[in-house]
Amino acid sequence: MFSADALLNALRRRCLAPQSAGLCVAFSGGLDSTVLLHALAQLRAEAGFPLRAVHVNHGLNHSAAQWAQHCLSVAEALSVDCRDLSVQVGGVNELGLEASARKARYAALESELQPGEYLLTAHHADDQLETILLALMRGAGVEGLAAMPPVRRFGQGWLARPMLAFNREALADWARAQGLIWLTDPSNADDTLDRNFLRHRVTPALRERWPVAATTAVRSTDHLQAAATSLRALAEADALDAVQGACLRVSRLRALAPSRRDNLLRHWLRQSGAQMPSTRKLAAIMQDMLGAADERLPCVRWGEWQVRRHGDLLYCLHDLPLPSIEALQWQLPTPLMLPGGAGGLHLLATSAEERGLDPQRLGASLRVVFRQPHHALPADVDMSVAKLKKLLQDRGVLPWWRGRVPLVLSGRTVVAVGDLWVASDFLTAPGQAGWRLYWQGREQALVPKMSP
Repeated sequence: MFSADALLNALRRRCLAPQSAGLCVAFSGGLDSTVLLHALAQLRAEAGFPLRAVHVNHGLNHSAAQWAQHCLSVAEALSVDCRDLSVQVGGVNELGLEASARKARYAALESELQPGEYLLTAHHADDQLETILLALMRGAGVEGLAAMPPVRRFGQGWLARPMLAFNREALADWARAQGLIWLTDPSNADDTLDRNFLRHRVTPALRERWPVAATTAVRSTDHLQAAATSLRALAEADALDAVQGACLRVSRLRALAPSRRDNLLRHWLRQSGAQMPSTRKLAAIMQDMLGAADERLPCVRWGEWQVRRHGDLLYCLHDLPLPSIEALQWQLPTPLMLPGGAGGLHLLATSAEERGLDPQRLGASLRVVFRQPHHALPADVDMSVAKLKKLLQDRGVLPWWRGRVPLVLSGRTVVAVGDLWVASDFLTAPGQAGWRLYWQGREQALVPKMSP
């Protein structure tokens, strides 16, 4: 049974919200968030927490403007400050409309959240049941089946779901008893969408046979979340000597039992910020990366992500843009930002003890080029492919970065290769003031130093 007091108890006990925490309600105007906002407004004076609301307007429905106005009016009547955030939904072809809208919504809410504040969403037990069923249909593991946690870090604060213990029917009963008015999104009736299909055609049959299905599903997620916490702790322990900076050591991964291997790989990918690949892709990563000979450079791609191996290290990378094929003009001494995620070039004043680039020899501007496809160099570059290849190998540049290393030219002559090598003909005399070249981007281009 739902009540305002029961909500406050769940907020404090399950969501661990401190007594004085600021609360921000994600307010759509639908039944669930209307109940959440009204109940918190009733509790505000007694409990003493700051309360506000945010409405995200996706602009996907012809009534979106009226819905936003409804939410602002409801909040005003409750003396709750409410912001209306408009977002653009992009990437629909890749993600689908639902996922694209959700991604845009959470990005807007995350940017809106203040330090230490709790963003409250109105997800309830029936939502949790649907989430578990969707995860089952995807073949999800423990993390996926754990569904929505009651609380987690989010932006500068926390994301909390204090109504997971209550079902939709209990919320509707309370709303009717309070005489509340809420919006109904017509898209909720579209059972071509997976969640709506479950809501209208699957879960009613489950509740007919098991009336407390949603409540028991929440209990199951509590167990699964505890199991997921234990698996994360095991992965963190395994990562202590297996993770090298942002990389994962192949030799350490091989030494683990298969189940711990998979657990550590998933943990490392999550820590890298990558979209989690399918089970098939995970198996391909494990097979290709562990099975390849040391001199091979395997790569497994999914979505906008890839895992590469070089020596004993695995690298998780967001797709790298293609290097530029056009020469860039660098007006000195202004910094030059490089295309293709290659960073930037800067000129810094040298100390009295070091020799730097001689401004007189450089002139007013330089050209910057990159190695071309198939390891070729532009025709007007006075350096052999073999010399460049050896230099990059000697300096420890990763193979997939070698086409992104900037080559700084004066006429046809190579002045510098990133800041990895500088031609002696362009250096100052000892004690003479000059410039030190700094390539912002070098750190990610080099093989990291290995710890024992």
